[in-house]
Amino acid sequence: MSGSFLACAAYMAIVLPGVAPAAADSPPPIGRIDSRAIWIEPHGVDTGQCDSTDDALQRQLTCVLGKMQQAHASPEALAFTRWYAATSQDIGYVSKIRNYGPVSLATVELPLRRRTNAHTDSAFELVNGTPNPVHGDTGCSENDASLLASRDFQRLKEGRPNLTTWEGTDFVSAAMLPGGVQRFVFSCPLGEYHAAAGQWLAWFALDFDAGGHFLGHRLLKISAAGQ
Repeated sequence: MSGSFLACAAYMAIVLPGVAPAAADSPPPIGRIDSRAIWIEPHGVDTGQCDSTDDALQRQLTCVLGKMQQAHASPEALAFTRWYAATSQDIGYVSKIRNYGPVSLATVELPLRRRTNAHTDSAFELVNGTPNPVHGDTGCSENDASLLASRDFQRLKEGRPNLTTWEGTDFVSAAMLPGGVQRFVFSCPLGEYHAAAGQWLAWFALDFDAGGHFLGHRLLKISAAGQ
């Protein structure tokens, strides 16, 4: 286990329904995200076709929403996709949601990445807390302070100077800690090059207080894959 721990506090007001209309550059309001927001892309529908190098995000969003509406997506599913585009600057829809308390874990499909070289076309998002969402890959960055300060990571870098983080964060577990703290653990793939991504894993904990406020992330350990 790494001896380096860093808790990065981050707080942001959540947008709730029933408040005054949002400003033009604010994300559209959304209520609690639950199973009503789930949409499973049916056979014969391909939202990945909305990807075009010439299209801006808004045109891609309009295309995806059109296909979702034609496939009878729920109002909540459509609302999530609009909101996610505004908050994350990406197009996504919920395919699964797991409730663990105030904060829920959503699996978000990213259809516009299917035709790119992205390592993954889905993402984990922690929703219904503050801020909303918190990305599951928080900490999985080559510039993350807790990772760079880790003695385990520094030792690995000595013999592997090109070791870095890669896309493909995976959900590991969720637990309730003393004081009502919600903890979500994710593994971040490490490797010297793309094909070797995941040879080593950095394990990060993302913690929320009993009210769903994000307390920050911390590096738990670095281990070889399978350990």
